[in-house]
Amino acid sequence: MSEEDFNSPGTVAVRPYQAPPQPQTVDPALDSKAMQLETEIRQQNSSIKSILESLKHMESSQLPGMATTLQNLRTSIERVVVADIPNAVKPVEDDVTRVRQKFDKFSGEAQNKLQFLNEKLADASSNIGQVLQRYGDLTTTARTSVAEIDAELQRQRDTLDNATARLHGLEAGMGQADEILRSLRTEIQNLTRAFNEKLSQFQGETVASFGSTSASLGAALKNESKVRQQTMQQIQKQVNDVNRQTTDVVSKMLTFLTTTKNQYQTSLMALSKAAKEGLISCSASSADGFSQLAARMDQFVADSNAQFSTLESDVNSTIQALKNHIVTTSQGLETALSSVSQARLNSEQDIVARYDELKTNLTQQLQQQSERMGNLVNQTVTNCTAELDRITGTVKAQLAEVRSQIERVQRLEARLNAVNNAAVATRSQLAEQISQISQRYTELTTSVEKLQNDFRKKVDEFDTRIEFFEAPENRPNYATKKELSDVIQRTQQMFDGRFEEIEQQIGQVFAHISELTLKQPKKPSSSGEPGAEMLSKLVSEQNK
Repeated sequence: MSEEDFNSPGTVAVRPYQAPPQPQTVDPALDSKAMQLETEIRQQNSSIKSILESLKHMESSQLPGMATTLQNLRTSIERVVVADIPNAVKPVEDDVTRVRQKFDKFSGEAQNKLQFLNEKLADASSNIGQVLQRYGDLTTTARTSVAEIDAELQRQRDTLDNATARLHGLEAGMGQADEILRSLRTEIQNLTRAFNEKLSQFQGETVASFGSTSASLGAALKNESKVRQQTMQQIQKQVNDVNRQTTDVVSKMLTFLTTTKNQYQTSLMALSKAAKEGLISCSASSADGFSQLAARMDQFVADSNAQFSTLESDVNSTIQALKNHIVTTSQGLETALSSVSQARLNSEQDIVARYDELKTNLTQQLQQQSERMGNLVNQTVTNCTAELDRITGTVKAQLAEVRSQIERVQRLEARLNAVNNAAVATRSQLAEQISQISQRYTELTTSVEKLQNDFRKKVDEFDTRIEFFEAPENRPNYATKKELSDVIQRTQQMFDGRFEEIEQQIGQVFAHISELTLKQPKKPSSSGEPGAEMLSKLVSEQNK
């Protein structure tokens, strides 16, 4: 290796610096190599300084004429060794520093970008989580609200159906009650008419019987006593028939009234029961309650029972009074007939007169009793009709109230239908909002996937660059310790060779000096050159 090759700055091969594999730390091998290079440079400097000191020592110990040569040699050595090696190493150090700065800057930017991407991804993830949570909460709330609305609507429908069924049953019961009341009024009218007819028939038959009896009695009085006895027996038989017919009519009337009362009470109890059930169901379902109506119906039933009890007691008392009067009249008639018969036995004229008087009195009493009975029956029928009219009015008022309740229930049903329509509209709005939220969630998912794809691409690019930096062929090719040792060894060998050449030249110079000294005469010449000039010429010639 020549001196020019050693002095050239391109002797140590320095490749372009590549980024180390670790983005945040400096390669320790690079630091160790740099420290080793600095140590070796210091060692070379120390060795060169020792050589210079030895040269200075040689300069001070040798001849004064060699000062210029040694100075030139020292200058060349300093130019070659001291100046060239630091100048060759300094660009490497500058490149290393610059590359380190660039790498640190790139690492900081990459770290900031990664941190920014991580923050964005965390924000996007938190936003997506919040959106999903809100979507879940909204979905749960919507489903719960729809389920509650459906359940409430179903309960209202069931309540309305039950109330409607109960009200229909109540209307049917009210219709049956109206029919029963109409039939009861008809039966009472028929009973009144039949009783009047029976009474008129009884009066006619009694008058006819007494007429025929009087006629037969008058005819019989003209006959013998046997005929009288037959006549009395016939009269007694007719009186018994009258009593029996009266008892049958009264018993039939009592039976009919009892049956009618029982039917009416049964109908009223059924109507009250149906009304109570309908009112209870309506009050339980529509939350309004029909307690007042139930109380009114109970009061109505109680009043009806009391009125019918009063009517029954009046009728019973009237019938009992009639029976007592009839019995009393029959007994009096029998007594009178007995007395008349006894008197007739004593005196036919007296008997006839008494019989006529008795007939007149009996006819008057029967007419008065018939009129009294008719008045009582008419009054009873009038009272029953008035009471039935009042009950019918009350029932009609109750029916009007029930119909108003039905209309209220219908309004409630219309309101429920409106609520149902509003619920359907709300459900559709919720479905639209849920679809919008789903679309927004889809867009957010798409954007997040896009961000993830971009992040993956960036990460892949970073991984590719890191792999490129970590590849063996792309790593920086620094001078190894062996190469530096070889360079230092070659430098040492070159120095040794130059020193040997210098020593040979010095030896030749000394040999020439010795030869010149030996060849010169012992007598000095006045025109001879000094030894220093001669040495300088020799050195100059040697250099040439």
